[in-house]
Amino acid sequence: MHRRLLFLLPLVACILAACSGAGSKGDDVVFSAFRPVDPEGWRYTDTLVFPLAEMADTVAVRGDLAVTVRHSNDYAYSNIWLQVLTPEGPKSVCVELADVFGRWYGRGMGLTFERTDTVLRGLTLTPADTLRIHHNMRLDTLGSVEQLGIFFLRR
Repeated sequence: MHRRLLFLLPLVACILAACSGAGSKGDDVVFSAFRPVDPEGWRYTDTLVFPLAEMADTVAVRGDLAVTVRHSNDYAYSNIWLQVLTPEGPKSVCVELADVFGRWYGRGMGLTFERTDTVLRGLTLTPADTLRIHHNMRLDTLGSVEQLGIFFLRR
């Protein structure tokens, strides 16, 4: 009986720690925001602006940038190329939206799908900074993209 108790005690402690939310990633989000995209189409010249003035920290933070793309089932491509204008300069990033068979990676409800991917790592941002994003596809107007969101996560 005593040996069983010695075996179960660490197991119960691990389960309690997991249930308590210790190590939760929710506390690591320094900034998040979504911007709508024109329903008529996202023109190459239309830049989505994300001022970081409402950032949770008041000093420079080093972290990773994740992008969320909300698109309809009618989106014609398996990925989306984005140009992210950061204080360190422009960065081209790609978010994969579908596999080679055309199945969406993101979760969907109805005809809308949402895919989140970490696109930049080790970025240093302050509340005085602004991120700007535009699509970098090989056409002027990109259809079926509904919203674009960003999450800046402390590293």
